[in-house]
Amino acid sequence: MKALNTAKRVLLALTLAVGASAMAQNDFANVTIETLPVAGNISMLTGSGGNIGVSAGSDGILIIDDQYAPLAGRIKAALADLGSDVPKFVLNTHFHGDHVGGNPEFGADSIIVAHENVRLRLDSDDSIPDVALPLVTYNDDVSIHFNGEEITLIHMPAGHTDTDSVVLFTESNVIHMGDHFFNGGFPFVDLANGGTVQGYVSNLEKVLSWIDDETRVIPGHGALGNKADLLNFYNVIRDSATDIRILKSQGLSVAEIVTEGLDARYESWGTGFINEQRWVETVFESYPR
Repeated sequence: MKALNTAKRVLLALTLAVGASAMAQNDFANVTIETLPVAGNISMLTGSGGNIGVSAGSDGILIIDDQYAPLAGRIKAALADLGSDVPKFVLNTHFHGDHVGGNPEFGADSIIVAHENVRLRLDSDDSIPDVALPLVTYNDDVSIHFNGEEITLIHMPAGHTDTDSVVLFTESNVIHMGDHFFNGGFPFVDLANGGTVQGYVSNLEKVLSWIDDETRVIPGHGALGNKADLLNFYNVIRDSATDIRILKSQGLSVAEIVTEGLDARYESWGTGFINEQRWVETVFESYPR
């Protein structure tokens, strides 16, 4: 199996191994897991890392993503309040450590499901134990019939990474976007691991065509949203990327575009994990011409 290059292996090792270090324990000491009702039997857990989706019902507990290993006990306590601290299924939206860091803790008792590229990337790093790997993988999509509804994982190619899926709850009318939605901020597009801005925009267009005004939208990061919020996010990503591409086509360097800055209407979008400079650099690199 082809190994990840050094930079990728270091990034992955840092994000997943964080759960084993004393420093990480201190970093997470004050994190509280909060539970927010979404719709029907679907909830969203917040803490540190990606938002966790939960389906709780007569079939048991299913979760989407699991944040970091040091938080597993607190996540389990929150899940126990919803019915059980042992999920039957863990669905991974992609391979980044703030979404799969808890896999070694949950994988011993739960069936982990993810796109085949998640397993390939995790399995390429020797520091990641087998118990953290997805047991069930798929190529395009797969459905799980659980708690009275069809739950479908759909691959989103070449967007945030090459490992991403969104998760659609048909009856509850809920969708978990993983890191295809940073509600209120510029997104992280991981160009080193198969992500592209053009693919990200295309994937958002697909999702917007699938959902309606009543759909509850769980972002990878940020507050619970709806279709209007996702549409606003899409418009910002598309329009700001177009502005950057126009400046690039006029011969400006990435440094010159950063210095010139984007339109003032995007100012608040650069206050999160990805600031304006990083977004400009990402778009500039993602479009070669």
